[in-house]
Amino acid sequence: MVSSVEEDSIKISSTSLLSHLTIRKCPSLISLSSRGELPVRLQRLKIWSCPKLTYLSSSGTLPVGLTYLQVDLCQMLEYVAYSVHNNTCLKFIFVGRCEKIQYLPNGLDKLSHLQQIQIECSQNLVSISKLPFTSLHVLCLSWCRKLQALPNGMHILTSLRELEISN
Repeated sequence: MVSSVEEDSIKISSTSLLSHLTIRKCPSLISLSSRGELPVRLQRLKIWSCPKLTYLSSSGTLPVGLTYLQVDLCQMLEYVAYSVHNNTCLKFIFVGRCEKIQYLPNGLDKLSHLQQIQIECSQNLVSISKLPFTSLHVLCLSWCRKLQALPNGMHILTSLRELEISN
């Protein structure tokens, strides 16, 4: 349950039963959780057009049961999470037009269910950590102009069906 919306953050109880959260066009939103944690039961998180959003949770973690993460047009977002070691359910990550993001979270290689990563127009993305070599089906990187190298071990991505790298 969303308990209140302040000018710059949304107060959501970390014990909420909320499983799907979509946030669109919130020009003043700076953070999703000023207390540090997103709802434990959150499975799908979609955020679009929140130009002042700087972080998803101040703790730098995502809910353990999150399966779907989509963040688009959040120009001030500095990171999605610091690490995702405990997010074993995560299947899909899309990050688009988030210019301040330089790195993807550590621990992507530990995500045994992660099937798709799409990163678009993230102008300052410099590197990508190791990727899950047994589950990843789709990897799309486009308009990431500062990306210096692909992760080591690309040749052992045994499940990769689609690879797109452009611009």
